[in-house]
Amino acid sequence: MKKFALITEGITDYLVLKNILTNYFKNDIRINQIQPTIDETDKQTSGGGWTEVIKYCQNNDLNDILEYNDYVVIQIDTDIASEKPLNLQIHNKKTDEIYHFMKSTLLDLMPNKFDIQENFIFAIGIHQIECWLVGLIDNNHSAKDIVNCLNRLNRAIGKTKKYKIIPPDKKENSKETYHLLSSKLKKQKDIIKYSKKNYGFEMFIEQLEKI
Repeated sequence: MKKFALITEGITDYLVLKNILTNYFKNDIRINQIQPTIDETDKQTSGGGWTEVIKYCQNNDLNDILEYNDYVVIQIDTDIASEKPLNLQIHNKKTDEIYHFMKSTLLDLMPNKFDIQENFIFAIGIHQIECWLVGLIDNNHSAKDIVNCLNRLNRAIGKTKKYKIIPPDKKENSKETYHLLSSKLKKQKDIIKYSKKNYGFEMFIEQLEKI
C-alpha cells in the first residue's frame, strides 16, 4: 500500500486530492494530511492558505516525511504567483511555463536538497484548483480557461442545481460541494480524460502515471 503525505492550501484542496488519489489508485493507498492538520471528521484544525504551504516548505526538511511515507504531494495555486516571496511574473506566460516556474521556485525555496526528488509530486492549480473541477460539469471548459475558475465553477453549479454555490471568501464552508464534485472522478480513465482540461492537473496525473 502506497502512502501519500499531503501539503495543501486548505481543507477543500485536501478533499479534491484525496478523492483523485483514492480513485486513481483504486483505494490501495493511505493518505496522511500534513499541512494544514485535519481531524477524523474532515475539520481543518490549523491555519491554511498558500502562505502556510510556503512556510512549511521553507522551514521543514521534507525528506523526514519520506521516512513514513512513499510520496509527498505539494499543492498550490498559481493565482498568487506574483506575491512575495514567489515574485513570479506570469503575465503573458504560457501555462507550461507557469507550471515549471512555480515548481522550480518551490524547490528553490526549500532548505534541503532531496535525495529522491521523484518522490515529491506537485499539484499545481493553474490558476486555481477549481479549474480542475469546472470541466466536470461544463463541457465547454477547456485547458485555455484558467482565469476566474471559481466564478466559472459557480456559474456551472447554478445551471446544474445539484450542488451548493461556493462563497469565494469562505470556501472552507463548501466542503460538501468540493467532495461531491471531485467524487465524480470515479475511474482512472475518467481522471486522465478530465485532467486534460488544465495543464497543472494534467502534470499531476502524469506524475501519478509514473508510480
